[in-house]
Amino acid sequence: MELKDFVKHTILDIAAGIQEANTEAIARNINLKANPSPIYFRNNGNVEYMPGSGQSDTTKQVEMIKFDVAVTTSGTITGEAGAGINIAGMRLGGSGEVSDEEENISRIKFEVPVLMPSIN
Repeated sequence: MELKDFVKHTILDIAAGIQEANTEAIARNINLKANPSPIYFRNNGNVEYMPGSGQSDTTKQVEMIKFDVAVTTSGTITGEAGAGINIAGMRLGGSGEVSDEEENISRIKFEVPVLMPSIN
């Protein structure tokens, strides 16, 4: 997979996860909003949500949920060989097969602002 495809799919999957969380919260009658709008970043480091007009004018604390995900992809290439030895990253089997495994690890770090349910 090319980097641009990885980035595109990662962003789309994160957005879909946020949308599904909000939809399920409504279906389960949970007063939760993932990625609420508008949010304000205060100088003291707090993130706050201000409801729109017609709602309470009080701001609410927003929690930043941090994700650090390792994505691993691997593949195996098999061919013919005539030995039974091991080499780093490559295995020569006694049956005459060569197996070469390739593993790629990518890290994704992101945060999602979430307005958690509160008791009034």
